[in-house]
Amino acid sequence: RVWDYKIEGDTLTLTYVDADGSEGFPGEVTTHVTFTLGEDNTLTMDYSATTTKTTVVDMGSHFMVNLAGHLISVDEDPVMDFRSGRDLAGEVLETLSGGCAFHHAFVFDRRGERKRMARVDHPGSGRYLEVASTNSTVFAYSNHFMPQIVGDAPCKAGARYPRYAAIEFMPMGYPNSVKM
Repeated sequence: RVWDYKIEGDTLTLTYVDADGSEGFPGEVTTHVTFTLGEDNTLTMDYSATTTKTTVVDMGSHFMVNLAGHLISVDEDPVMDFRSGRDLAGEVLETLSGGCAFHHAFVFDRRGERKRMARVDHPGSGRYLEVASTNSTVFAYSNHFMPQIVGDAPCKAGARYPRYAAIEFMPMGYPNSVKM
């Protein structure tokens, strides 16, 4: 899909209008996604949508980063407890997820209230990513299938990205649900 765009200073706003009945959903939906680069190098992504009829809208982002260049309570599953920092290097990701990929949704209280949902650090560079949202869950994915996504094609500066080369944090409503 091709989105319209507008750039003002350090802000990029993308706009897309989806037709009434598109993919079987009622209502024309106008979506705005605004990216703002702050003076402190924070990137803020704001999503909004309006519709002409009652319909389901649950926006999220598959924003992947590489800093080097039925939901279970974490009280019941300490392997998934990330309330304190943990090192996810190497095969730890496969141990956490049963050998496929780290792909789990974490539920937060206080929907509608902006809260920090995730932080990942790269000790070698000092870079880090923090994710904050007003949504009720954050879905974390370790990109086990990165070779299938990028294929054999070289990326920036000829780099080739193997599995786990990036991690995604996608704030969203409850996965596979209309309940927010």
